[in-house]
Amino acid sequence: MMVRTHDDRRRMPRWAVNLRTDVRFEGLRGTGFVADVNPFGAFVRAAEDADPLMSVLQSSDLVQLRFDVPGAEPVEVNARVVHLYADGLGLEFVQRETRLEHLAPRPQAPAFNPAFLV
Repeated sequence: MMVRTHDDRRRMPRWAVNLRTDVRFEGLRGTGFVADVNPFGAFVRAAEDADPLMSVLQSSDLVQLRFDVPGAEPVEVNARVVHLYADGLGLEFVQRETRLEHLAPRPQAPAFNPAFLV
């Protein structure tokens, strides 16, 4: 298993979250936590019970994820392993997952300043 360190070379920013997820691959099952996500992929931090799963995964393997998203139906998605790290997986979704777009941080309106009224 090739292990890399985290880097910031992705094409689109991801949004920080903490969503428990089930990860499945060829009959093996593990638990992880989606740590960051966008409609194109996610980083899943491995939980302790994912060790057997992590030891067999290789780059380009196809895994299945299932996780609950606040304000939406549970998401079940197929993803390809693009990076293996000591603490988790860098995944690219097989199809763009638009149900996750509402997790993006919203720009905040500037605070009201009464001086603008003068």
